[in-house]
Amino acid sequence: MTLGGAGSDSGGGGFSRDGGGADVNGNYPHPFFGISDKYIPTTQKEMYRWVQYVYTINPIFSRVINKMAGYVTTDLIYDIEDPPAEKFWRTMLEKTIGYKLMEKLALLDLLSFGNSYIRFMYPKQRMLICPNCGQRYPINNIDYTFSGFRFRGRCTACSYSGVLKAEDKPTRNRTKIKLIRLDPRYVQPIHEPISGATEYMYSVPKSLANLLREGANRKTKLEVILENIPLEVIEAVEKGYLVKFPADSIYHLKWHSISRDDNSLGDIPFLPVFKVIWLYHTLWRAQEAVSLEHTLPWTFLSPAATSGGQEPIMNYDLAGWNQFMRETLMRMRRDPNYIAMTPFPVQEVNLRGDAKALDNWQGLEHLKEAIATGMGIPPSFLFGGATYSSASVELRVLENDFKNILLQLDDMLEDFVVPKIARYFSVKKEEIYHEDFKMADDIQQRQLAVALFDKGVISEEKLSIDLGYDPEEERVKRDEELRHKMKVQREMMIAEAEAQAEITKIQAKAQYEANQIMQTGQDPSEEPEQEEAQFGNSNRTFTNNPDILKMQVQRFLQTRTPLQRQRELETIRATNPEYARSIEKSMAETDSRMAAIKPLPVQKPGKQGPARQVI
Repeated sequence: MTLGGAGSDSGGGGFSRDGGGADVNGNYPHPFFGISDKYIPTTQKEMYRWVQYVYTINPIFSRVINKMAGYVTTDLIYDIEDPPAEKFWRTMLEKTIGYKLMEKLALLDLLSFGNSYIRFMYPKQRMLICPNCGQRYPINNIDYTFSGFRFRGRCTACSYSGVLKAEDKPTRNRTKIKLIRLDPRYVQPIHEPISGATEYMYSVPKSLANLLREGANRKTKLEVILENIPLEVIEAVEKGYLVKFPADSIYHLKWHSISRDDNSLGDIPFLPVFKVIWLYHTLWRAQEAVSLEHTLPWTFLSPAATSGGQEPIMNYDLAGWNQFMRETLMRMRRDPNYIAMTPFPVQEVNLRGDAKALDNWQGLEHLKEAIATGMGIPPSFLFGGATYSSASVELRVLENDFKNILLQLDDMLEDFVVPKIARYFSVKKEEIYHEDFKMADDIQQRQLAVALFDKGVISEEKLSIDLGYDPEEERVKRDEELRHKMKVQREMMIAEAEAQAEITKIQAKAQYEANQIMQTGQDPSEEPEQEEAQFGNSNRTFTNNPDILKMQVQRFLQTRTPLQRQRELETIRATNPEYARSIEKSMAETDSRMAAIKPLPVQKPGKQGPARQVI
């Protein structure tokens, strides 16, 4: 495919021989042919080399590519009802093959080269087979050499020594399946434009081909290549032809463009900004020259004419003056306070040091914006400050571009990745897709969704999806929080019921004792055996209950003489010493508090009259 090249015939314009004005035929230079056109590659493969170089050295181009590739990818949604099946697919896509990382790598190629090629590498075990007895050996369990594109070794079963046949045996090891990104520089699509049929050929890189030609053995560091490289690649290098991939073994992501002669390749996003990037680096080179030559000033010293018009050059030895000035400068560097004296004035002249006046930073800033815009990115999105409130239309267009890219990733997932895994491991194909893409700053859309939910127009599930949340995951979390709250409330209610029951029991016992006193005129504490029979051993039950203990102390102080208190305490101490000590301690504290309380003195009114009272 021809990408560029300036015409040089007389009828098509061009440059004059002297570099300006009209050409030899009186025509002015063609406006579309400039200096940068001489550097535009003429083939797509050459453009790939430019893309790699510019991506490596240009900060704007690489930043645009990385930001777009990282921003457009979204999380996966697993619409699977069977939990074991969901676990299998999550493990396979997110851990085993690292699908999200592979998506970003594929987008890096798509946004820079305009093409990205993805294929599966299924787990295989390479076997070396003895042609004499048919004994099979795993390649990592036998000493072998590789030369002349053949594996050679010794069979331990029949003592045969020579060429061993290589064969790849498929395995079902789920941890060994891989998703591979092929370098677009080595993939050559062959497209038939009428039917739209396409097949893909792969050119083995020269570095890999040279390793296979040189040969190696298992003791070298090349065993990872010899034990894993497909056998058809070895055969292709040996015979000098391209590797043909089956039509369904590669998924091709390409940057769509207008129709042209060869539609098998995607358009290169780098091409529209090639001239701008060329001009950017031209100005950058000029800025480098200014920085090197004009940043530091050059200082010149020379004799100056005196006020009377006498020229020192005519009357003094300039060689001696030159030596004197050199020594003076050296002394001043050693001693900044050194004072030099000359017989005539000295003038100073500074050259350069004018880098600020010659810099090209403003032009470079404009070219940065031109590069970003040429690649379809608003400058505000790249350098910051992009919001829907300030550039809603611009960002809406960018959002649609991102959605188109995400659509290609959805197609690759649903039509290539999931079916390949399902067929290889004999599992059911499930519904797995990406979340809808939403710009992070789409505040107006989010506010509208919340307003529609409040009016009952949209469902809670739809609102969760629009705000970027998984409805099922949030529902599970909400149920867990509700169950936890109900458990806490239940425990609180049980604790309150137990406390209320204990209070009721205390009140019933106190009421019973009051009724006994009113009916018989005798304190039921004087009949400990009867009280024990009716209420049980309350001393043991409520030893640690502060309410019961307080009530017992009050009853002791109010209804018993000191002798009765002593007798009953002795009785309690015989059955429950700990309870008796608690009662004694509480009684002592109560007595001390009562002793500390003293009535306030009565203050009599003063004898002075109202006018002399002191208030």
